[in-house]
Order: sequence, then C-alpha cells, then structure tokens
Amino acid sequence: MRLAQLLDPRPAPVPPVVTPARVGGPAAWQDLLRSGALTPLRDAPLDTTGAVAVPAGVRVTPTHRALVLAESCGGVLPARAVLAGASAAWVHSGLRGGIHVPRLPTDAGFPELAHDAAVRRPDVPAGVLVRCAAGLVRDTMLLAGVPVTTPARTAADVACRLPFEQAVPVLTALAAGSADLDPVDLDAVERALEARRRVVGRPAARRALAAARGQRPGAPSPRRSLVE
Repeated sequence: MRLAQLLDPRPAPVPPVVTPARVGGPAAWQDLLRSGALTPLRDAPLDTTGAVAVPAGVRVTPTHRALVLAESCGGVLPARAVLAGASAAWVHSGLRGGIHVPRLPTDAGFPELAHDAAVRRPDVPAGVLVRCAAGLVRDTMLLAGVPVTTPARTAADVACRLPFEQAVPVLTALAAGSADLDPVDLDAVERALEARRRVVGRPAARRALAAARGQRPGAPSPRRSLVE
C-alpha cells in the first residue's frame, strides 16, 4: 500500500439520510433545500429540529423511512422498542392515515412503538405510549439497524388497530408488494390471527382483510367473515 493511500483514505460513505447536524447546521440545511440538493422526508420548524432528508434523486425505500422515525427518537429507538402499528405501516408502504405521505409533517410526534411481552418495558420519554405485544421478537426485522415489525405482523396489527378506512389501503399496498417489499399473503395473516388465543380487534381485522382482498386485481369476492 502506498503512503498516499494511508494519508488520503477513501471518503466515508454518505449516510442514507441527512440531518442538519450532518451538513453544518440550520443555515447550511436551508441553503441545500433551496438549491434542490436535498429532498425532505420530514418537515421541520425554522430551527430545523427533527428535520431529515435524502440527497436529491435518491429513491426513498422502507430503510429511509425507518431511519427518519429513528431520528425522531434522537437517532436510535429506545432499547427493546420496535416500530409498530401505524409507524411500521408508513415504513413498509409509505401510507399514513390511509394516504401516501412522502414526508412526515412537523407535528408527526413520537412514532408508535411496541415491545415484546417477554422483555422489560422500554424507557421512553414521559407521555410516550409503548404497546406490549406477544411474539414480537420473532416478528421483528432490522432496517439499517432499526427494529420494525415485519410486513406480515404489520398487516395484522394494522387490521386490528387502525380505523377501517385507514387499514384497507395499507393492507392493499402490503398485499400488492413493491420493488422493496415482497407481497404479503393476507390469507396467511388472517390464519395467524385466528390461531391466536386472544386478539383485540379480531372482528375489525376480518372486515379490513376481506375488503383488502376484494381490492386485489382479479380477486374473487370477499369471503364471509368467520363467526367470532
């Protein structure tokens, strides 16, 4: 190895997402936004607190969205916490409140978190709710080190917990898949829910899953829900 290579190593890789602190502060951040060099993924107040972006032209993926939510927690999720529910739905599908949201609003707040029933509750800021869920460890994946419920587990949680009009678009998107997401088998999601001994929101989940199946191209008419 030549001395020049030791003295002038290769530049560090560009991080997947960019924050004001990484580009020199609020003034530099605003200049980069005005020049079109950055595409924001989260709106922020004038002091740029919580702002996150990607370099212009980058195709935004679930990994980017997971990192955006991690940044809203200070760059890393609390120990033992997992992005879940509506937050995981946005990570995997880009949908929030049933519609496509390419960037989070300023008032998006803390992401929805959950923890496995077998572990101690994470330490989170006052007022932040963390849901306790059984079997979460096996239903968690990592995106650039950020723990997120798997697409199938996310579909189950969304079907049970979100309002019908918000759940169906997410379930339809998860079932369709994308360049970054293998299609989720909604029939398998329902079978998994039916196999659980106790599920809060099971009737709502059946209705949402049936409606989402009916929206697939060429899908048969939704089958009747099972009796609770």
